Amino acid sequence: MYGATIKIRRCNLFFGDYFSQVKLNRGETLKLDKPSCKSRHSSSILLGIVLLLSTWCLASCAPVLDQHYYDLKSNPDEALSYLNRRLSSDPFFTDAYLERGYLYFNARRYREAAADFERVASAKSDCRRCVISMNTMIGSCLLELGETEKARLHFEAVRKLNPEEAAGVAGLGLVALKEGKAAEAVEAFNEAIRLDPKESSYYGNRGLAYAMTHNNKKALADYNRALEMNPRFARCYANRGSLFLDEGRVIEAEKDFSRAVELDKMSAEYWNDRGYARHLHGRFEEALADYNHALELAPRMPRALGNRALLYLQTGRPKDAAREYEQVNILVPMDPINHFNRGVALLATEEYQAAIEEMNRAEELGVHLPDLYYNRGMALYYVGRAQEAVAELDRALVLKPNWPEAYAERGTAYILVCEPTKAVKDFRKAIALAPERTANYYFLAISLECAGRTEDAARAYESYAGMTIPPGDVSYVEDARRSAEKLRNHGATEGLPCLTCKGTN
Repeated sequence: MYGATIKIRRCNLFFGDYFSQVKLNRGETLKLDKPSCKSRHSSSILLGIVLLLSTWCLASCAPVLDQHYYDLKSNPDEALSYLNRRLSSDPFFTDAYLERGYLYFNARRYREAAADFERVASAKSDCRRCVISMNTMIGSCLLELGETEKARLHFEAVRKLNPEEAAGVAGLGLVALKEGKAAEAVEAFNEAIRLDPKESSYYGNRGLAYAMTHNNKKALADYNRALEMNPRFARCYANRGSLFLDEGRVIEAEKDFSRAVELDKMSAEYWNDRGYARHLHGRFEEALADYNHALELAPRMPRALGNRALLYLQTGRPKDAAREYEQVNILVPMDPINHFNRGVALLATEEYQAAIEEMNRAEELGVHLPDLYYNRGMALYYVGRAQEAVAELDRALVLKPNWPEAYAERGTAYILVCEPTKAVKDFRKAIALAPERTANYYFLAISLECAGRTEDAARAYESYAGMTIPPGDVSYVEDARRSAEKLRNHGATEGLPCLTCKGTN
């Protein structure tokens, strides 16, 4: 069959269903077309939250940490070991729980961090300032863990203790972002900025809320303001980089992601983000290195696995892509797009029945795209179910009526089901929509011959044989010349699929 346009998911930086179009022709590798690049923040917003703490008091705590601990803080592992030893000898050492909680938070060990902050809040329950600060930190940990309702309770507790506490308002804004309530989040961050206009994270998070509503101008202004206030705000660089990707500003996006990586080398998200920007820029080796680094930090990260699978598919490694997508489907079994992506990879490896099964699963989970019907139609064609292939391509063309590849594929299927007149019509339509695709002229000649129009077929073969075939296109020139000669001399060509039909129309 002649060239297929396979549409596969962009394998987005963050959660979301974004697509890029990829063309697959016989003898070609997959090439990335320009993708639809949308804000990643509509679904995932909470990695690397800046600490929203006001000054708080532990002056009455005893004992206190000595200078040796602060000398170790540049090495988090050693600092953590030191704190564990101190707590082993003194399990009521509140200051050590606090410092360990911060270390756990920075290491993204949010469950353990929340437990330590809970201990501090309990020990200092008579200190209103301490309770407010610890509730803020606990709420931030719970948001990172996806426990939105529990986080809300902690931020509401902060508001109850002090309605003028900006951190509590901002925390509720983060809850609203997590729930996709962008307008509510904007209002919350407006209030937080009114209460504390010097906190950079409030501007950064309001920018995030604006990005969710596709108000990129306001989002960019807030990101820029936040970065002017805090040039080491890694998450804000990543968020601005995502906005630049949304606007197709790939080079600027990569610069921001690189800055985020410099500031937080332990963030798998930032390595993945930069890898994706480099991927879009066609720098596949560098992109693969970044994806690999992200997966060293977070081996079960679906987005990085999906991005690496996409890169494998685009660089002629469909078996590797199918294997990666299988891992993604284990991690995110109910995401229909991942099943669809794996179906595309399996189609490229000629595992047609498995491709059909994956695409069936994608449809069950809610994918109703012309691309699914098209690709499943191709797979059905290759397993000899040509009539079902026609039905699938019919569905694709209802949703995408000016798709030349779909007309060409359906034309080929019509030949197999002994409807060459319909095949002729489809190939003529494909040629009208994409006259530069030379192979369709050859298949038009075949369909004319199958329809019994010998003279028209001979002329069509000769016309195709005289064409200049673009580099990369499959050439049927010698076949066309032989077919034209046989038609002129004998009136029929041996070996055509339509010759197995009892009659043609």
